[in-house]
Amino acid sequence: MLTNDDFLGQAPVKAAPGVRLVSAIKPGVVRHSVWCQRSIANALRRAQEVRPGLSNELVVSYLPAGEPRLLHAARSETTAKRVIVMCCSSDDRLLGLLVGVPSHDDLLALIEDSQEAALIASFADQNSVWPDQALADRSRQRLPRRWRFLFDQLLTNHAGGKARFTRQDLAEIVTTTHLASLSQTLWPVYLKDCQQRFALELPVDTQRLITVEQHCETRSDWCQTMIPLIAGVDVKQHWTGLTKVIWGVDPYDRNREIDSLLQWLKAAPDRARFMAIAVPGDAVPGDAVPGDAVPGDAGGREWFENMPLETHVVTRWREAHQSIDVEDLRMIKPAELAMWIQHDQLPAVDLNLPSRLRYVIVEPGQQRMRLIRQTESPNRLLKLAEKFSSQANPNK
Repeated sequence: MLTNDDFLGQAPVKAAPGVRLVSAIKPGVVRHSVWCQRSIANALRRAQEVRPGLSNELVVSYLPAGEPRLLHAARSETTAKRVIVMCCSSDDRLLGLLVGVPSHDDLLALIEDSQEAALIASFADQNSVWPDQALADRSRQRLPRRWRFLFDQLLTNHAGGKARFTRQDLAEIVTTTHLASLSQTLWPVYLKDCQQRFALELPVDTQRLITVEQHCETRSDWCQTMIPLIAGVDVKQHWTGLTKVIWGVDPYDRNREIDSLLQWLKAAPDRARFMAIAVPGDAVPGDAVPGDAVPGDAGGREWFENMPLETHVVTRWREAHQSIDVEDLRMIKPAELAMWIQHDQLPAVDLNLPSRLRYVIVEPGQQRMRLIRQTESPNRLLKLAEKFSSQANPNK
């Protein structure tokens, strides 16, 4: 069970009666409380009443992967809650998929479908074609006409033009853009379906769409279309990619090691440390406008003086970024920033307000942070870099 609860939350999860709990998909993760655990526990209990043997077959894992409150200044959460249910084999291979809070009927159907997929896989070897025809036929029978037509197209075009591929090819699906491509193909049909069923306004009413996705039926056709194409994927290795395809944003991974970051911060206490916040999909923090291309010295000074204001800003940001000593600069992801703030018990920051956070600077001998944001002048970063460089190298 993946949710968008704060990935740094510490409240322990209690197991439903007769269900074994593991801490998360990966080992070494603290058990967390999740927003829908009571509903899921009730669904599990009722499912076990129908199938008592489930208690010996089922291991439940909760994994919060949402933005931490430490990165929005500890403000109350405003994003609608989300949950993904992945049913896996004992070796963490994906067998079934649901989006939303499942009822006991949803869980029973998911488990039965997953057992069928596991049985099919048990008869297949590494050279067997996949997706298996039985899984494809099962989805085709369940899908309405508009989805069935798209599903047949996806089967035909799957795996770079091959309608079938070997099970060994599965490892490449989520390590390339293929999974994202599948999702992008399905998105217009899914969105049109939701607009008709729930009267969603254009442009997309994102918050309302997320809310209606709490019901498994909302995304059931999407899941039925996807599962034959991704069944067998290693969830332990690729859960972040699968989650991003469903949520549209990168999940937060608590398993990221921050030991190297802490060692780097403490390596030279007499030097300032510059942490550039890496944002997935953005250019390096030295770019003011991601994607803008700024020629080097082409055109000389006259070209530079006649550049648009925006290009001056981009160039200045790059100059400031390049002025930082490489040893003093580290690119970090928001998850690392949050874990460091929690580890050192520092004040919470807001990643997006009043504008996107670009740099965090730790002054020598101090624990407080200087924050530099997207809309600030790059001159401040440049002056700080020069100031701390001169302090560290007084003979320069």
